[in-house]
Amino acid sequence: MWPREFPIPKFSYDTEIQLEKGNTVFRSNMTRLTLCSKTKSDILEKVAEEIFKYKAYPTDADFSDVAEALIRKHPCLSEPGSYNDCYGWKQRLKTKMGNYRTQLKGIGCSKLLVNSLKSKAPEDASPAKKVKRPRRGEANHIPEIPTSSEDSHSLIG
Repeated sequence: MWPREFPIPKFSYDTEIQLEKGNTVFRSNMTRLTLCSKTKSDILEKVAEEIFKYKAYPTDADFSDVAEALIRKHPCLSEPGSYNDCYGWKQRLKTKMGNYRTQLKGIGCSKLLVNSLKSKAPEDASPAKKVKRPRRGEANHIPEIPTSSEDSHSLIG
C-alpha cells in the first residue's frame, strides 16, 4: 500500500554529507545545491528502489508525492523556475523507474515478467500499441443488414 507520506531512504555516505552541507547553505542564504552526476544517480537509484518496494508501476500522482517528499527532506534539491520546484525530479524519477524495471526484467524479476512480451504466448505477443482502436462513433456500431436479397450468412462469405 502506498504510504501517506513517502519515506525518503538514506543515501550513500558521501551523498548524505553533500546533502547536509547543501541543506545548511540553503537555509542560510537560499543557494541551491549543484549535483554531480554520481550524486544524482545515487539519489535516483535509492529512491527508485524504495518506490519499487511499494509499486512496480507508480502513477503520475505517486511520482509527484515522491518528488515533493524529496524536496521537503532536502530543500537544497529544489529547482527554481519549475512547477512547484520538483517537476524536474518527478520526470527524472519516471525515467529512472522505467530503466530500473528494464534492469529487473533482465535479471528475471517474476513481478515484471508477467507484463513482458517475451513471456506471453506467441499468438498474444504483439504490442498493444499496434492495435487499431475504434473511433468515437465506432465503439459498438453494428451496421444494419441491407434490405436486398442478402442475409447475414451471405455477407460474411
